[in-house]
Parts: sequence; structure tokens; C-alpha cells
Amino acid sequence: MISFISGFFFFFFFFQAEDGIRDLVRSRGLGDVYKRQARVNTLRTRPEAVVDAFRKSGVQVEKRTAVPEEITFTEGPPPARSKRFQEGDFMMQDPASMLPPHLMETAAGEWILDLCAAPGGKTTHIAALTGGGTRIVACDLRAERLRQVREHAARMACPGIRLILADGGRPPYEIYCRAIDSGAFAEVAVAGSLRVLRRTGPGI
Repeated sequence: MISFISGFFFFFFFFQAEDGIRDLVRSRGLGDVYKRQARVNTLRTRPEAVVDAFRKSGVQVEKRTAVPEEITFTEGPPPARSKRFQEGDFMMQDPASMLPPHLMETAAGEWILDLCAAPGGKTTHIAALTGGGTRIVACDLRAERLRQVREHAARMACPGIRLILADGGRPPYEIYCRAIDSGAFAEVAVAGSLRVLRRTGPGI
């Protein structure tokens, strides 16, 4: 339980940091660039390969931060319409939200609980950083947003992600602890009533 509480405050701190970085970006008039930044899916490819491929097709892409997987589209059509996006080579994501997975230093074999997972940027990033070796429980309050996590995880071929429809801001959290101990995350549950909505089988 102590590790869970520590993890909660860890994520609270970095959510606040993300908000500060976003505000700074927008205050300096970089909103357009902010919306065209992406994280390369290292389960499938390398940032250099994606940058080279787009440049050869006439799309301007460059590195603008020290985050290893970040790339920024400076010119060209909407990146999310590209074949490489559809094939899962990258996800539209700002660098601020790429920092927590790196700073967590997650190791393969660990359980990760994402209390506010949608649209799936951090969840799929953790999966990529550990080569799919972590078991990630992705929670969100709204079913339609949880479907976004499922879609991105499937598109980017990220294994080991389980989905739970739950309000991460409302206890009890015991359901997560018991499920982790038993390995019983092959279901989608509502934390408030402990009612199983539907079984999904292993994985997504």
C-alpha cells in the first residue's frame, strides 16, 4: 500500500509539471507546434527512421526536445492521416507527457496502475519502454475515453495492457490491490460498485 500511495503522489506531481509546461508553450505562441508533436513507437521502429521516411516524402520533421522519442512535424499534411500513423509507428503526443514514463524507470515484470489513462499516451509509452514486459492497468472514468486507450494500444501493438472503467479519484483502491495479487485483470470492472461489466480475456 505504501508503494501505491507513493506512486499516486508521483503521478500527481508530474501531472502538475505537465500542466506548467503546456501553459508555458501556449503562452509563447507555440500552440501550432504543440499540436504537431509526436512520440515514435519504439516497439515498431526508431525515431530516425520515421524522420527520414517523412523527409523523403517531402514532409518536414525535426527533433525539438531532448526526449528520445519526440519528433515535431513543422510542415505538411496532418500526420494522423499518414500510413505510418495508421500502422502504429507513432502517436500524437506532447513531450511533457513523455517525461513521466522515463522518470519512472519501470522494469519489465512490474505492475503499473494508470489512474487517468486516456487517451493512452503514457500507457503505451510505458509498454514501449519496457518492450511490452510490464503489466499495465489502464483506468479511466468514461467508457468512450477508455476505448481510445484500447484503439491506440491495438494500433501500436502494445501488449500487457488491461482496461478498467473506474474513477481514479475515488476509493476504494482495494480492488486494484486484490486483482494485482491474484493476477485477475482479464476483466473490465467498475470500482465504485465492484461490479464486473464484461470479461475480455487476457490482454486488451
